[in-house]
Amino acid sequence: MSDAVTLPRFPAQKGRRTRGRTWWAQRWVDDVEQAALDSDTLKRGRAYARGGLVGPLTFAAGLVSADVHTDEESLHVRIRVDQLDERQWGEVLATLASRSGHVAQLSSGTLPRELDDDLAAVDVSLVPSMFDADATCTCEEWDVPCRHAAAVLYQAAWVLDDEPLLFFLLRGREGQEVLQLRHGAHEETSHSSLDGSSAPVSASDAYAAVPGPLPTAPRSGGILVRPRWLDDAPRGSGGRRVVCDRHCDFAIRRPCLRSSDGPGTRLGATTRAPVAGYGVQIWASCTKHQRQLSPAWSDWTIG
Repeated sequence: MSDAVTLPRFPAQKGRRTRGRTWWAQRWVDDVEQAALDSDTLKRGRAYARGGLVGPLTFAAGLVSADVHTDEESLHVRIRVDQLDERQWGEVLATLASRSGHVAQLSSGTLPRELDDDLAAVDVSLVPSMFDADATCTCEEWDVPCRHAAAVLYQAAWVLDDEPLLFFLLRGREGQEVLQLRHGAHEETSHSSLDGSSAPVSASDAYAAVPGPLPTAPRSGGILVRPRWLDDAPRGSGGRRVVCDRHCDFAIRRPCLRSSDGPGTRLGATTRAPVAGYGVQIWASCTKHQRQLSPAWSDWTIG
């Protein structure tokens, strides 16, 4: 069931943007302006809209209507748009059910562009095309739309800026009803996916149950291979290896001394002893870089 919604009359809006703030209202206005035959008629319609001459707007299934009050007369405008058929509504509901984010954004007053893209892929649009709209007015002007109908269409864009669910109503169904149908279908699907293994049990039954076997414990210990980069250092007097500037700089950046991910990452206990020996060799072999290596070494020993 789709009930009509009537919104209060807009007061005069000096300097107000008439073409909408959101992408969906701007598309509505773009269609109006591209389908119009006379730009002067649109200009007068925008002036009527900003001047507060349009009475309360009523949105209903396939219809927007309002009175326009000029100095000379009051005129009645009706804008008819196409409603969606059953197949198209099925596509809308299926698309809403496929992404929960669509419903969340609609509930917060946003028409997701992704929803529009998804529906376009199945040849459906919630935003009516003004090229297919039928604008009638009690005036005797030949322009399509006339200045009075243009004023109503511009003010309708202002309303749709803040109430995108009215697109659902224009297309034949009340917006909140559609969202509830989608929510109910989602809950039914969720409940049907439950089986006996996921049924809740009492705490006493859970504690009384015999636990299954524990997983195999990981192997401890292990032999580390001496890093080959330690053997690349040049030999000094007496055959003792000396870690030169290049190796000290490289050692400071080695993950075995300082983690690139910060102090939260440390070596495991099984690797501590062998790497400690390598670290002592680096630290003791080069007095010049002890000051740089000390923070790295401290990081490792604390971890």
